[in-house]
Formats: sequence, C-alpha cells, structure tokens
Amino acid sequence: MTELLLRLVLPVSLAGTLFYGLTWLCRPLFARLRAGQRRAMLLVAGLVFLLPLTLLPLPGAAGMASGALPAEGLRATGPVAPVVQAGHALAEVLAPVAVNAPALAGDAASQAGPAASPAQAAGVVYLAGAALSLLVMAARYARLMAGLKGSARPVLPADRSAIVYRELCAEMGLRRAPVLCLSDRVSAPVLAGVFRPRILLPEASMRDGDLTFALRHELTHFRRGDLPFKLLMLLPCAVHWFNPVCVLLRREFDQTCEESCDESLARDFDPENRRAYAESLLAFAGPAPNVMVSGFATPAKKLKKRLGALMRPVRPSKRLCAACLLLLCGLLAAGTLAGCALSSGAASYTEQQVSAPAPSEISMPPGDSAPTDPADSLSLPEPAGEPEHTPAGDNGDDGDAVYVVEWGDKLIEMDENGALMQNPVPEATHVARLYSDDGHRGIDFNGPEGIGVLAAENGTVIEAGWHFSYGNYVRLDHGAGLETLYAHCETLTVEAGETVLTGQQIATVGSTGNSTGIHCHFEVLVDGEQQDPAGYVAVLCPYPGENGKMTRDMRG
Repeated sequence: MTELLLRLVLPVSLAGTLFYGLTWLCRPLFARLRAGQRRAMLLVAGLVFLLPLTLLPLPGAAGMASGALPAEGLRATGPVAPVVQAGHALAEVLAPVAVNAPALAGDAASQAGPAASPAQAAGVVYLAGAALSLLVMAARYARLMAGLKGSARPVLPADRSAIVYRELCAEMGLRRAPVLCLSDRVSAPVLAGVFRPRILLPEASMRDGDLTFALRHELTHFRRGDLPFKLLMLLPCAVHWFNPVCVLLRREFDQTCEESCDESLARDFDPENRRAYAESLLAFAGPAPNVMVSGFATPAKKLKKRLGALMRPVRPSKRLCAACLLLLCGLLAAGTLAGCALSSGAASYTEQQVSAPAPSEISMPPGDSAPTDPADSLSLPEPAGEPEHTPAGDNGDDGDAVYVVEWGDKLIEMDENGALMQNPVPEATHVARLYSDDGHRGIDFNGPEGIGVLAAENGTVIEAGWHFSYGNYVRLDHGAGLETLYAHCETLTVEAGETVLTGQQIATVGSTGNSTGIHCHFEVLVDGEQQDPAGYVAVLCPYPGENGKMTRDMRG
C-alpha cells in the first residue's frame, strides 16, 4: 500500500494538479476558445488524474526490458558464458563469527520499524479514504436514482409536452431518446440516469417557449454524452480525495458543460431567439441540481457568466486554436514529467528502504573485535606460494580447473577467475545493471523468462515467498553471516527450511514485483551489510579477460 501511494497515486496527483494549475494560469488565453474546446481541455485534465502516465519511462532512461545493448556500455555487460563452479567450502573459511541473521527488508513484517510505520499508516489511511469516497458516491447515486424513479410518472402521449418532445426528437435525429416523465421532486427539467436515461419535468405547467428550450437543452446534453462525462469527473475526487484541486476541476467542468450546451444549442439562433433563450434561463434560475444529473436550473452566481457567453459568443481563429493546442500539449508534458520525476524518486526511496536490512547483532568471541569493513573479513590472503592445482577428477567436476588455497588450517576451493561462488544465472544473456551506491545494491542478470536461477553456494533457505518490491524471492543463509538474495523470480522451486547445494536450481528468471524487465536481481549480504556481488561471483564484460571472464584484477 505504501508503494501504491508513493509510486502511483502521489505522482499522478502531482501531474494532474500541475497541469490544471498551469491551464488556470493561462486562462486569459484559453478563455478566447469556444466552450466546447474548453470542455475537452478540462476532460483531458480529469483523465490525467486517472491515467498512470507517470509510469512512462523518462527520456534517456535505460529499460531493462530492452535486450539491445549500447555499443559502449558498462564494463560489466556483454555476452555471457557459463562460469566455472566455485568451491563448496566458503562457509568454513570465514572467521568464526556468531551472527543473529537480520530479517530481510523484503519481509513486510520486518519493516515495522519507526521509519517505516508512518509510511505504512499513510498507505492504509489513503486506501481507506478512497474506498470510503467511492462507497459514498455509489450510495448517493443509488439513492438519488431510486428517489427520482419512485416519484416519476410517464407523460401521456396526448399531452402537450409529449407532442413537443416527439417533434424535437425527430428534428434532432434521435432514434432512441430518454423517457419523458413528470416528477414532483424537481423544480426544473433534469436529465438523470446513465443506463436508463430519463428527462424529468416539474409538475407545474411551463410556457411553450420555456418547455421547448428546456427539452432541447436536455436532449443536447444526452446527444453529447455529458452525463457520463460528469460522472467520470467524480472519479478523480474519490481516487485523489485528499486533493482539493479535483473538486475545483469537477465544478469548472460542470459549468463548462452547461456553457458548451448553450453554445451548441444557440449556434444558429438569431439575436431574438438568443434573448428568448436567456429569458428561459432566468425563469428557471435557482439552486444547482445534484452533481450526478444534468439540470436546466442555474444558480444566480453562475447565471451571469452563462448569459454573457450566450449573448457574446466567441469565434477563435485557426491560429489561436493551433497555438492553444501546442500550449496544452506542452503543459501536459510538463505535468507528466513532474509526476515521472516524483515517481522515480519514490522508486529510489522504496528500493533503498527495501534493500537496506536492519543492522544485525554480532557477538564476537572474547578478545576479538569486529572488522571495520565486513568485506575485509572475506578478503583472501595472498598464498605463500603457487596455489596447488588439484586435478578436476579429484574434485568431482567435469574437467573444469579448480584451485585449492590454504587458509590457516583450512582449504578453500576457487575457480580460475578468483570467484568464490557460483554464478546464479549462468544462462543469462547479459548483465543489465551493476551494484551502485545510489540505491541499486545488487546485480541484474537479464535472460529469457524461465531459465534457471541457481544457488551460489551451499546453504539453507531462510525465506522463499512474495514481496511487493522483490516479487518472488529466495534468501539463502550460507553461515558465518553470509547471505544471498534472488529477486523478481517467475517461480520458486524451494521452500523455507530446505538445504540446497551449490548450483542447485532454486527458482526461474521472471519479472515479478517492482521490476521493469525479465531479470534476476542478485544480492550478497555479509553481517547484514550489502556487498558488491562482483567481488564474489564472476561477472562478464564486453572486453573479456582470459577465457571470456572478468577476473578479480579486472574488477579493481
């Protein structure tokens, strides 16, 4: 829920607010457009609040889903070949440190710390507010329709209003028109209902001119589909219930719909008919109808603007329309880019929150001190002499060279490139992203969906499940504070508590969770601190070293 709020709702709300605010600042120019053109502009502003345009990639952003690589890319990207299997004795080589393994930040239950609690609470509050707003709107609409339906009675075919109504429908070319009814719950003609529309007339008799203008006005609303659009503009008010700009946008859209309907209706009127239509509007001046219906009545405060637009119609030039269209596209792009920037910042924030595990409690033996850098505890000493080459057959491999290096009174196996662990995705096509200090604390191995994800070293499955950001993930404990994490998997083939061997398949490559392409996100943690995995597995590059692999010296 927190990710939904930070990565989707807030950026979309910012984009819509900025777009509507910029159009409001340019109001002197847009006021010279027709009411129908301004109605379309406001409808676009409402759609900005509903469409997740902020999830579009920013220009220049590298997409993981793309399989094409730049000619001059990262040093550690390029075609991948299977690497030589690393040794199995890594856990025995590490210093004997008793570590209480930290809970993975990907576990939602472990994120209940002081920093994560406000964000989680904000997500719950937002979701509850949005659900409540939608329920209230649905209940109000159902209650309104039930009340109008209960009070409505059909107009007799021989009634004067029914005769005028049939003539207008034939004149406007409407084959399926709303049902005409009388109701004692309305004081002015209204159009209500989306699926079964009805035009409701008040019980009191009306003059012929007022009846004709009112019926023509509501039929114009019906033909233009204004009522569904008005209901659509209520959705941003529910989704972004915390943003008052959505309410202002909805009110302006309702007013512009009425002005646009007047404009369309009076387009061919002469000055005398315009004055007669204005008198009909004055005759029905009163409280505004419910926002979920379209009514002929208008409050006195808004009636002045409506009459002014009716008596002084605007006729914008083609150049003005083209300039406004270009300006509108620029404002839309500005709002979307601002939302994208906020979404990218939120993604970086959530990734850091998820990637940073809680500090672990380390108990050292008496007289020993904890290393200042966890990576130092894994630095292999220089061997006293040439490393002894053990024949492949003695190690149970199929002919790959394995070296044995003395480590105190123990031995550790290493491959010819100095890698300590098995490459987790030996069938990967390329490496899309390396470890960096700006929030990406792992290596992304790209490859076809469904290829195997292998255990980098012997260990025990601590967790195997789902996380909103990691997707399907597996976390292995290799002992002495060393852990590895495999995220965004398509399927998992192990369960928590199982013991796995080096090179055993534990999952398949996929694109689950907060992922932008098919890849395996691989992390290495030592005493709860994330390390650069390039120091532990052989990562390949477009400028390969011996045997097409990046050696420890090449990694720097």
